[in-house]
Amino acid sequence: MDQDGSFRREGTGDLAGAGPGVVASRSVFEAAADVAPGRDGFTGSLAVQGVQFLTQDEAGAVLSRLDSLTRWAQAQQAKVLHRMEILFRDDLLQEVGREDPALTFSLAAEEAAAILHLPTNTAKMLMSDAGRLCTTHTATLGRLEEGVLGYGQVQTVLDQSLNVPAAELAGFETDLLELAAAGQTVSQFRVKARRLREGRYPETIPVRHKSAFEARRVCLAPDEDGMSWLSALLPAARAQLIFTQLSTAARGEQGAGDPRGVDQLRADILGDLLDGDR
Repeated sequence: MDQDGSFRREGTGDLAGAGPGVVASRSVFEAAADVAPGRDGFTGSLAVQGVQFLTQDEAGAVLSRLDSLTRWAQAQQAKVLHRMEILFRDDLLQEVGREDPALTFSLAAEEAAAILHLPTNTAKMLMSDAGRLCTTHTATLGRLEEGVLGYGQVQTVLDQSLNVPAAELAGFETDLLELAAAGQTVSQFRVKARRLREGRYPETIPVRHKSAFEARRVCLAPDEDGMSWLSALLPAARAQLIFTQLSTAARGEQGAGDPRGVDQLRADILGDLLDGDR
């Protein structure tokens, strides 16, 4: 942090060249292949000093700048993840003489998961986002890098752009970015972005519903102290019906004098039903 409280971000490692002239369908690395990075991609230094002496206004200003720095780092991570996928693609092409996008993506994501200490599915999500940010959504990547957008807003742009005709994607992205710049929360932007997409491309609604329905599943995630989370992705109406029935049964048990809380009863009743005890 400089004496005026600003951060120095030298040597951003911006291989993207993701300006207006970048062809949307090309990787940012392919669009600027003549730019040579440093050996490790980093130069310069960054430090925050004297935190214990900050006033309330200064702390707020520094916190805001740290938020911008986090967004900048997320943009760099996206670029590096996409670069990793390209390297795996090139290695596989050299070894077997043909491209295999699915295998390339899987191998690169597993490598990223190991490096970042993330579940493989989480790494796959990040790598998928990175691939789109570095090819079809370079404008969104630029806004993230500038600190204008948070990653939640970026994910909304990517999500609502699915199934939009390729020829209209750039224009729709521009409209979404203008909408995101209105100072809304992530949830507010998500609602308005969905409405914009559904109003402009109503044909995407049944397609997305079908894709979402096909993704239904049950997940088990271990927790601490001998507990685990059991969750299910279901159609909204069915999920609401199940939850309502569990709540009604729980209230009935309480009315009969059961001392357990509603949450506890919902969990126990669900377990009893699946165990065949009810």
